[in-house]
Amino acid sequence: MPAAAGLVGIAIGCQRNAGDPVRGHKIGLFRRGTLLRRFTRCGRPSCRCQADPPQLLGPYWQWTCNANGETVTVTLSQAALLQGWLENGRVYDQQLAELEQLSVRVTDRLLAAAAAIIPP
Repeated sequence: MPAAAGLVGIAIGCQRNAGDPVRGHKIGLFRRGTLLRRFTRCGRPSCRCQADPPQLLGPYWQWTCNANGETVTVTLSQAALLQGWLENGRVYDQQLAELEQLSVRVTDRLLAAAAAIIPP
């Protein structure tokens, strides 16, 4: 059992030395997808969007995401609210990548320590 206790001590030391990349970062609600600002033309011949040069109508905000394997596009009026949630999703992805790198470093150290302590 001393070998196992030694590995636990190494793991705790690695975590303390590596720091916590997520501490202090409150993500909140998040969404995934893409928010686009679109300008369009209508079908009325007398509209300004049919002129030369055209003055397109908009902006219209569209959110595109993947739901159950299908691409879904929704036209929105609450773009600012969704924009914040999408940014939170990007922050979450970045923090998850940092945690994965930390986990790889710690587990590599633990595997190396286990190989040194426990005979093959």
